[in-house]
Amino acid sequence: MHKVIPTFEESSHYHDYLKRIEKVKSQSPDKVVKMADTEQCTQMIMHGQDRNRHGKMFGGYLMKEAFDISFVTACRQNPNGLAELTRVDQVLFLKPVPVGSIMDLRSKVTLIEEIEGLGKVMRVVTK
Repeated sequence: MHKVIPTFEESSHYHDYLKRIEKVKSQSPDKVVKMADTEQCTQMIMHGQDRNRHGKMFGGYLMKEAFDISFVTACRQNPNGLAELTRVDQVLFLKPVPVGSIMDLRSKVTLIEEIEGLGKVMRVVTK
């Protein structure tokens, strides 16, 4: 949690967002999906063929696996089953991943909204 109190604009934006959610819930409860219901999980063994020169897992391989589960998560929430990556906000490598370890990835949709000119936009978070 950030230690900075939200500005008035941030609080106002969040309040408006919550009001929109309540409006959709009351008008079309079948259109509301809980974040927990969008979650996808995968576990995989880290094999040596994807290691870097330091003997740890190559970061590009880890990013690919994170992208794959994010893509599957987005496709499952889209009625036509397709999704398109528009951007990656942040990638953090907090510590090296040893060869032979088991990696657990979890991905879920945290936001879906209509944006003029783009259509339906979905935010997927993967950890």
